[in-house]
Amino acid sequence: MMYSGQKSDSSIVAKKSANKSGQPEAESMEPREGTKENTGESPASRTQSRGIVSGGLDRVRQAARGNQKERFTALLHHVTPELLWQAYHWLKRSAAPGVDGVRWHDYEENLEAKLVELHARVHRGSYHPLPSRRKYIAKADGRKRPLGIAALEDKIVQRAVVEVLNAVYERDFLGFSYGFRPGRGPHDALDALASGITHRPVNWILDADIAAYFDTVSHDWMLRFLEHRIGDRRLLCLISKWLKAGVMEEGVVTAAETGILVLATLHTSGAAATVDRMVSVFPAAEQALIRSMLSTSLCGVASQQLVRRVDGKGMLAAVEVLVNNAAVANILREGKTDMLASVIQSGALVGMQSMDSSLRRLLDAKLISGSEAYRKASNKAAFEQFRERDEESA
Repeated sequence: MMYSGQKSDSSIVAKKSANKSGQPEAESMEPREGTKENTGESPASRTQSRGIVSGGLDRVRQAARGNQKERFTALLHHVTPELLWQAYHWLKRSAAPGVDGVRWHDYEENLEAKLVELHARVHRGSYHPLPSRRKYIAKADGRKRPLGIAALEDKIVQRAVVEVLNAVYERDFLGFSYGFRPGRGPHDALDALASGITHRPVNWILDADIAAYFDTVSHDWMLRFLEHRIGDRRLLCLISKWLKAGVMEEGVVTAAETGILVLATLHTSGAAATVDRMVSVFPAAEQALIRSMLSTSLCGVASQQLVRRVDGKGMLAAVEVLVNNAAVANILREGKTDMLASVIQSGALVGMQSMDSSLRRLLDAKLISGSEAYRKASNKAAFEQFRERDEESA
């Protein structure tokens, strides 16, 4: 075991002293009777279920506090196997899985070896996040809020990076700021509000919200703002990968330049055909360069075929998903796309899915017929029995 977790701190209460010295007294709020004051706590001690904090991040906190304009050019090395171990244990154990289908307890076997390998991929640049799984939750006004559920390894790395970024930014926040901060939440904000309106003369309460902020926020501007304090190009590249990873909904992967989804699927027989089509539109003299560019910049490929529903109510999409990794990059660079099928077959644990696997899932769910699956399959021998069964029952 790398670290043993500490007991969670008591809840944060209403009185929040400003993180910046010299701010007006009005920025602090008094606690209601019976609540415990916590203004002497360091943000480092308030982080959710915090274990041992690295001395390196303590030095980052001190530098950030001493100079609010300092730009940090070396941060990614703070993402260590130990921090990844802590990040894994900070995750909610009952959380829904992402597109990889891996749950918290599934990942626990051989955990340290997995985290060492994950750490190596992050630092050599071969880590590629998977698309988030789209899920909707109901809002009070009857509409639905879209959520993106990340794959487990992506959650682990993201949580570790949040810890590093908190060391830089936590000192910049004012005491009355509660959103997305370690150890604080909406109940603490309500507690502070109740204290404020109880003990001070208040005539107005303003409730303001930015409509659809997370749906429309510009990724480009988000990275520009990060660059004011973050000068580590590797860390910025990692964050950019998450922003571009896209979302999978009902088997279709979409990519995003802002919070708005942009369709990025092609109707082809598979990922290899999709890559070949992308390369073939360029002059022959440029295709080697295009393949090299794809090998480094491509996050993944999702190709789809439409298949007839067994109930006759329209069509469904069978989807093949290719995720770029070191093996895929070499194949793309060398133009050996005929080898992609075997890589996809062995890549289920990182989110890959072959067209035949997608067809089999639709068939097992009784959404398509055996004859339809046979007609679209690459390995027709694997679906022969289902076609024959349909013919016998006809």
